[in-house]
Amino acid sequence: FQNKIDDESGTELTFGNHLKALFNGNAIKEKVRLVNDAKKYVFGAVMATVCDSSSEELVQALINKAKSGIPVTLMMEKFYMGLIFRNCANRLRNGGVDILLISDKWKPKTFLSFFHAKFWVRDGEEAIVGGQNIVGFENDSTGFNQLNRDTDLLIQGPTATDFTQEYINIWETRAKAANQSLSSFKLDVAQAKQAQRIAHVRGNDIYDEHLGNPKTRMQGACRAMVQGPYNQNLSIAQALRH
Repeated sequence: FQNKIDDESGTELTFGNHLKALFNGNAIKEKVRLVNDAKKYVFGAVMATVCDSSSEELVQALINKAKSGIPVTLMMEKFYMGLIFRNCANRLRNGGVDILLISDKWKPKTFLSFFHAKFWVRDGEEAIVGGQNIVGFENDSTGFNQLNRDTDLLIQGPTATDFTQEYINIWETRAKAANQSLSSFKLDVAQAKQAQRIAHVRGNDIYDEHLGNPKTRMQGACRAMVQGPYNQNLSIAQALRH
C-alpha cells in the first residue's frame, strides 16, 4: 500500500517524527519560538497575516530574524495582503522579510482559487502545519471564547525536510524577479535526506523493517503532501481514495 502511494504521489514515508497538536492560540506561540530558534532560515506560507496586538510578537520576531542576516521568506495570498492588509505586508517587507504575494483568483484555470497553503519551516528540522492564519480570531482563541477553534501540528523530525522541499518548489515556481532564489537550499535538503536514509528513518527500503513490526510501525511515521492550485500535485485525492 505505501509503495503504491509513493509511486502515485512522488512522496515517501519517514519515521521517528515527533508530533504535537497546537490548539487554538497555542499555535502562534510556537510559531514565535520557531522563528526565534532559527539558525539557517525561516520559510513561511500562510493565506493572510494581520498586524495587530495578537500578532505583534510574531511579526517583530520575523523582522528581527531577517535583520540578523538569516533568510526569512513569506508566501501569502495577494488578494488579502496586496489590498486589505497591504500595510502589514509592507511592514514585513520593509523589515527585511522577503514577501511573495501569490494571486490565483483571476487566472482562468484556477478562477476564484486562493493561495491557501499554511506551513512554516525552520532550518529543515521542524515544521508547523495546519489551518490557522495569523489573525486575531485565531491567535486569541482559547477554544471557549467564541473565537475560531482550530488546530495546527508541530512536526519535529525528517518530515520537516519534506516540507522544506515542497516550500522551495512552490517558491521557485512563483517567485518574482525581486524575490531571492532558494535554490541554494536544495543541497541542504539533499544532504539531510541522505543522512536520514543512513539513519534508517526515510525511504521504502526500510518499510518492511518498520511497518512489519507492530511495535515500531506507528513510531512517528509521517508522509508530507502539499496540494493547491499553484502546483500540479493532485495526488492527495488519489491517496485518500486508496
